Amino acid sequence: REAPPSVLVSELLDYLEQGFGLDRKMLTMRHRLQAFSPEYFNACDTKLFSYSEVNAEASRHAAGGEAAVRPAIAPFLSQPLAGPEPELRRVTLEQLVRFFANPARAFLKARLQIYLPDEPEEIEEREVFQLDKLAETRLKKQLLDARIEGRASPALAAMLHAGGALPIGVTGDLALRDSRATVEEFFERLAPSLPAAALPPLDVALTLGEFEITGRIHPLNAHGPLVFRCARLTGKDVLRAWLSHLAANAVQPGLVTTLVAEDELWQLRPPGDAHGLLQELLELYWEGLRAPLKFFPKSAFAFVDQEQPGSAAKKTPPIVKARKEWEGDEDRDGSGEKNDDAFALCFREPNPLDGEFERLARAVFNPVFAHKGTGDA
Repeated sequence: REAPPSVLVSELLDYLEQGFGLDRKMLTMRHRLQAFSPEYFNACDTKLFSYSEVNAEASRHAAGGEAAVRPAIAPFLSQPLAGPEPELRRVTLEQLVRFFANPARAFLKARLQIYLPDEPEEIEEREVFQLDKLAETRLKKQLLDARIEGRASPALAAMLHAGGALPIGVTGDLALRDSRATVEEFFERLAPSLPAAALPPLDVALTLGEFEITGRIHPLNAHGPLVFRCARLTGKDVLRAWLSHLAANAVQPGLVTTLVAEDELWQLRPPGDAHGLLQELLELYWEGLRAPLKFFPKSAFAFVDQEQPGSAAKKTPPIVKARKEWEGDEDRDGSGEKNDDAFALCFREPNPLDGEFERLARAVFNPVFAHKGTGDA
């Protein structure tokens, strides 16, 4: 795995950024994990270089040079599995949401009984001085739930400190203060969409061809389902809202779903054929139980979003935007979608973002964008 820099180096870079306004990216050189990386022997790169003949030879072999014998990467499955058991046609709405959030993980669990953790965590070996992204998201959710329910903040703060959700001392107080400010700003954005009083959930019991869908949709406002998360909008948020939208309209036509994130506010218009659109997604679900679907929600959402007329940064090809989500940011270790355990296991080829990926991305997200509106519309 990627090795982080020394604490002293990180502190020096922070000092140079804060004290002199220097960009750390301009000051740092990110070396590769292996000394035989081809980038050290690329004549076009003047920053990374090496004089080692041994490593140069290893690099040629790794890259498939004349003397290299490079075995082909075996596919995870040589052919799709036989049809799943009929009982898997009975699915809950939450199961369908989880499937499209990670079809590879769902396939491994349902068909091969391979259980991968949803949120792999390592036991901390040091005292925590800073919340990671996952811990920060959990903290904001607790604060937002309390804000919506009107629970007293002092009691919640004491509980968070006592439960170890915050770093110890002043660092924890500062993290709590920053998260509270973010949640308060988000709550002001969310408040107009909240119902004056809690509405009863909408029960779902649908038969679509050979499929049965059951579930319960909540919360709701006066217009329909309400989906929100105190974070930047992701493809998974959109999928949850879209599936709830289709199921709700299949039960009670004419509903509008509201999706609120930190950076965007969507309203999904009532579909003309909720049953048909839901049936198409169920067919993809069934297809994904025979072999892992090349559907990666973050990358697929970036791809289709970039294809929409009038989207920002149109000069960037959609597949480039998708690949950026797939590969991730080198400044954030593990941020790429390719680092997901299930995707890494099921898709071993160097670049799975091929024509099949594009087909599935459009099949899932094009109807969503066709029904998309904004909160001001």
